[in-house]
Amino acid sequence: MTPAALANLFVSANHIEAGLWILIGLAFLLAAARTGPRRTTCLAAAVAFSLFGLSDLIEARTGAWWRPWWLLLWKAGCIAALLWLGWSHWRQRPPQQPHHLAHCRRTRSVRTSRRHGEYTGEAVTIK
Repeated sequence: MTPAALANLFVSANHIEAGLWILIGLAFLLAAARTGPRRTTCLAAAVAFSLFGLSDLIEARTGAWWRPWWLLLWKAGCIAALLWLGWSHWRQRPPQQPHHLAHCRRTRSVRTSRRHGEYTGEAVTIK
């Protein structure tokens, strides 16, 4: 491939990548309109993904993700935000049942709190 063909491929790939990130951002924006308790998180993800896509459009014009210096900081900020959102999502997800107990199903707890009606323990039965 000639250098000009490689440059065109780089620009096209960055435009496609930018479109992908912006599309993901729009999907999170739609999710923010539909969800209640996670609306703020969805809005933050929409902004982070969309800004990351816009930075790819600038990268296509400059030819490098580290030039100019502010583009590098922009991308680093977006990646930091996406990592924080991923970590936050991972931390808030419900606990998974260990795979060695996959053959068991949950039933009512044997012990309950009489004052609040909460379950304080968990019993399992084999299917």
